[in-house]
Amino acid sequence: CAYHEDATPAEIMADETNPLAELDLLQNLSPTRRNGLAAVRATIRDFAERHLDA
Repeated sequence: CAYHEDATPAEIMADETNPLAELDLLQNLSPTRRNGLAAVRATIRDFAERHLDA
């Protein structure tokens, strides 16, 4: 996603921000959509973690 477009794996792992929460959008999403976005974030972080040494 463009949010982490030029970030290194280490930068992704260090990033604790939640752009949807910062934009105050989470309350407008259904639980299913929130869970889906959380899964996408977890997948990106898992990928970054596996490539920290790359």
